[in-house]
Parts: sequence; C-alpha cells; structure tokens
Amino acid sequence: MNKLPKMSIGEYTIPVGEECPCPSKLEALNVIINNDLKGDNIDLMLFRTDEQSLIFWCSYNNDHTINAVFNLFKGDPSPQKLSNRARKISIGEYIRHGNDIYKICEDSALKQVVKQMWIYSTAIDAKAAYNLSDAAEDDDNPDEDPECYLVRITEVIKPNETLCYAWYVTKEDRIFLSPIFWEDAGILREKFINCLNWEFLHEGNIFRHNDRYYRICKDKDEDYYISPLKMTLQLCKVP
Repeated sequence: MNKLPKMSIGEYTIPVGEECPCPSKLEALNVIINNDLKGDNIDLMLFRTDEQSLIFWCSYNNDHTINAVFNLFKGDPSPQKLSNRARKISIGEYIRHGNDIYKICEDSALKQVVKQMWIYSTAIDAKAAYNLSDAAEDDDNPDEDPECYLVRITEVIKPNETLCYAWYVTKEDRIFLSPIFWEDAGILREKFINCLNWEFLHEGNIFRHNDRYYRICKDKDEDYYISPLKMTLQLCKVP
C-alpha cells in the first residue's frame, strides 16, 4: 500500500470569492458584535424550504432566541423564520452553491471558515460532489455510497488528446463524471457524455496537470486519492 501523504486543506481548497462577503466565523462574529446582536452561540446553519436550501450565519441564545440571521452567499433570500428544518453545519461538511462546491474547514484564527474546492483529491470529495449534484436527486438509496474511480477523459474523435482527469462515479445505472481540478469543470459541461471516452487509471499511475505531477494512491480502505509529487527535471548538457 502506498504511504504517500494525502494533500493538505490548503492544497485542495482556495479562498472563496465575492460571493461570500462573510466566509468565516470570526468575520461573522465581528458583524454581529458591531451591530450589538451577539448571542450565546453563533453557527453556520442550513435551512431547507420546499423550493431551496439556504445557508446562513445565525446568532442565538441558549433559550433559542434568535438575535441575527444573515446569508452566507450574496443574493440569496433570507429565511423568514427558523424551524426544525434548520440544522447546524459542522466542520468537514461540503455544501453546494450554484455549480461550485465548498468545504467547511477549521482554522486556528478564523475558527470555522468556508473554502471553495479546487482539487477533488480523494474519493470522499468525489462522493460529496455526486451527493450534491443533480444526478443524486432521484437516488433511491441515498445512504449507499457510490463507487469512485479515476479516469483520463478524451473525446471519441480525438482519443490521443487528454481533455482532463476526472472521477468516474457510478451507482446503479448512473454515471457521474467530476473533474479532479475545478478549473476543468467547464470542459465537461460543454461536452455530451456520449462524445467522451474514459481510460481507467490505477494505483501507482502518475499524471501531469499544468506543471505539477500527481500519483494515484489507495488508502487503508482501498479508496483512491491523489498525492502531489516533488519531481525535479535533470538537465543534461549535450556535447
């Protein structure tokens, strides 16, 4: 079994953009204190309505009195009231907004911080991408994990030209392709799946993305993940 370490949070996530004006618990706390709305607790909450799911910061007291509610993502409507359909979002959870997926991370200074997924480096990331996708909405067995493999994607008409590297997620009769690298998401959205080929990759395979190399590994549960390699090019003088 390969012993290479998995990637750190900083390597597979990036800071959120302007879509999140208040992405961390520390920043949310400052807003609440400055507006004299501080309660006993402040948490990131998920509120489900019949039409959509809303994610917001909530300041509340131990007696469940709400002092402040404001949305995580700019432009989302604020919930009219909290109900038993609202729940606290924990560190390590994944959330979706639009076409992008975010992860709730822990930071020593910012406490709870929302970061955007940039590299889906593990099968856990791939399963989260599937579970948050439209493909999973009609899943009859949502508690059952899909199977995840790593593949090289090409076009049928150009089998020797790599389009991107992706996770091949399958469950029952569903096939879901999720690019490893967020920047490649647009490539797959522009292509019909029946115009694509995929070549399965295996433990020990090495591939290149931009100027970096990655090795495919398996963890103790035999799930795939990728690990960056520190590769140096040895230049030889030609006589």
